[in-house]
Amino acid sequence: MLLFKTIKLPIHIKRKKTAVGLHRAAGYHRKRKRPNKKMIIAAAAVFVALYGIKNIGGAKNNNTKEDIKTPVQESAFSVESGAYIESGLLNEADLMNIKTGVRLKMDGSPEILIFHTHSSEGYADGGTGEKATVIDAGNALAEIISDTYGVGVVHDVSAYDMLDGRTSTEGSYERSEEGVRKLLNKYPGIKVLIDIHRDSFNGSETNTADYNGRDSARLMLVNGVCALDNNGQKADAGVENPYISENISLSLKLKKAMDSAAPDIMKNVYIKPYRYSLNIMPCSLLLEAGNENNTIDEVKNSLYPFASALFNVLEEN
Repeated sequence: MLLFKTIKLPIHIKRKKTAVGLHRAAGYHRKRKRPNKKMIIAAAAVFVALYGIKNIGGAKNNNTKEDIKTPVQESAFSVESGAYIESGLLNEADLMNIKTGVRLKMDGSPEILIFHTHSSEGYADGGTGEKATVIDAGNALAEIISDTYGVGVVHDVSAYDMLDGRTSTEGSYERSEEGVRKLLNKYPGIKVLIDIHRDSFNGSETNTADYNGRDSARLMLVNGVCALDNNGQKADAGVENPYISENISLSLKLKKAMDSAAPDIMKNVYIKPYRYSLNIMPCSLLLEAGNENNTIDEVKNSLYPFASALFNVLEEN
């Protein structure tokens, strides 16, 4: 069973780069009496003899304390400046232990809702002579999920970023929440929400990664937290999200599953101030599928491993 209805979101995310300083150690020279030729020859002979004794029986052992390097595990998160991170919120070990509690029946009944808070975001090429948008990405993911896994999908194609006949992102999240809640009342069996957006090229990142020999658009999961005020304290923004930990946990698990199955496609989970569309239910995702330089075919190539990772995570939890 495949039901359709969707929307768009233009998010412009900028990541900060941190510079690493380079330090040079200062050296010094001291005058000393120049040794004669005989002294140099004698010293060299002693050095060679000692070196030979030290290395009898094999090569130098490189497993000294100084030579051993412990690999540094990189964080799976990128945090935007101004985001309020409560103590322990991004502890990966704790997040991996959170269970989704979702059990899909996979009987064709509607269990996943795909929507677009910003439905008008477009891609470089639609492959049909017409410009593709995130709605086309939603159609592709809905078909993959329905055809491959037998799960009913409601695809909401409502234009929540349209106001009085003109494109407007102001208030789009409030409008999408209202529409999504109506659909949840109509389809109470829905357990997973996916708000599909399109990222914006930041000027330096690669647009694609290889998956099974095909250029595939890079993906990114976004999570919203409260903002900081001017004093560095938690700002009372009135946009509380009771499901922050559950949302971030699901994003982290998907990131790790994608890293194993399709390396380089999934960027770090991006943490921004605001709750976006993630406060409606615990199992909610905001997916940035490609950017304006990607074609819809490149986006579709990435959605296959994404769908597989999603179902693997849900089955394990």
